[in-house]
Amino acid sequence: MLGNMKSLIVLGYAAAAALAGVTPAVHYEREADIGPRTLSFLGCAALKLVHPAKVFYPGDAVYEAENKAFWSNTQLMNPKCIFRPVNAEDVSAGILNSRLTQTKFAVRGGAHTAIKGFNSIDDGVLMVLSNLTTLAVSSDR
Repeated sequence: MLGNMKSLIVLGYAAAAALAGVTPAVHYEREADIGPRTLSFLGCAALKLVHPAKVFYPGDAVYEAENKAFWSNTQLMNPKCIFRPVNAEDVSAGILNSRLTQTKFAVRGGAHTAIKGFNSIDDGVLMVLSNLTTLAVSSDR
């Protein structure tokens, strides 16, 4: 299953790059040509292609609600997009996507941190775990 997920993410990454009109490479030689904002755009676009119902942008109701769901207002930042996984495989795919697209990301669990940037991000992917509400203990534990 992870092989298929990785293939989908790589395909999404390539499609997002084509749509953006850039030719990113894992070891890009001219860092000035492709900066963090471009990478976060590519990361969000690739996630949206692979997980269309789980990625939200500014102006979407889910984005606005999730981006304000913090215990402390010091965490209010401006992520490029919000990714809301529904299971462990989605979390893994989100992290893999960030790695492949070199996109910065932050993870928000309970949002009980008052230190800016610990569970939010500017111009990156904010992965919110609000849909992960159940616990399943492995049968061997």
